[in-house]
Amino acid sequence: FLAGHHPGPDGAISKLYWSEYHKKSTELALDILGMAAMIPVGRKPSTSFQTDDAGAPNSTMSWAMTFLNARAGTIYAGSSQIQRNIIGEMVLGLPKEPKPS
Repeated sequence: FLAGHHPGPDGAISKLYWSEYHKKSTELALDILGMAAMIPVGRKPSTSFQTDDAGAPNSTMSWAMTFLNARAGTIYAGSSQIQRNIIGEMVLGLPKEPKPS
């Protein structure tokens, strides 16, 4: 936009990949932690993806908080569904969704 033209679909591809990867990797971490993830203990993460190694003492709080934040990542800055629409229309050449009348 600053250069005076549309940025293209690259951002949509990157955003969709990262948010879906983040969501799935934190789901896996909680699966590995098992029942211990149900009662989080320890520190909160200092950033959105800076957690302790899964299974480290007192790591369940940082993983639980990161897991919850990963859900938001599929919504903020454009939902994953909107990103898929952008990719479908701009990269794959699919027709635009019909507008409601």
